[in-house]
Amino acid sequence: MQAAVETLAIKAVLTHGAPAVNTPTTTTAPKQTGPRSTLSRQVAPKALPVVLEDKDFRAYELAYSGGATMVFTAMALVGPNNTGVTVEKYVTIIAQPDFDGAPQIRLQSVTDAKHLDITPRMRLVDAVDTRGDNQADLLFELRRANDRQFAIYHVRGSHAEQAFATESLPIGGPNHSETDSN
Repeated sequence: MQAAVETLAIKAVLTHGAPAVNTPTTTTAPKQTGPRSTLSRQVAPKALPVVLEDKDFRAYELAYSGGATMVFTAMALVGPNNTGVTVEKYVTIIAQPDFDGAPQIRLQSVTDAKHLDITPRMRLVDAVDTRGDNQADLLFELRRANDRQFAIYHVRGSHAEQAFATESLPIGGPNHSETDSN
């Protein structure tokens, strides 16, 4: 099941945000009036390689007899592209299996360092029963470039949604110095 969710994560990374495929520069070629070569056809761009690192896969039963809820987080290295640049992206997938056992995405988040203030990196903390109704929710740390929040996500039916988020908190907290007051 983890391999299937990792495949979903790779697809999400390749279809989100910064260019994820090698795209040839388009130039207007002069019209040819003579015979055409098979090499004159443009070949579809090849997908860039994706390597998942810092993988964290967890499965929970959020409600009694509710089935599995899987959470996958990872850092994805995409590339190198035509210019030799490798892009680092962060991906989070919340999925549940369908009747055939294939994972179905309930929430996906993909971001990179340039977009952390718009879409923060999601790191799973744990599953918690925040309402005391025997149905757990997922607690995430939402990390931006300079601050972080904690958020609770409800997974109900075919989607997951944010139910609560704290105010922004500084990363690392205040600088405490221990001094002796004698």
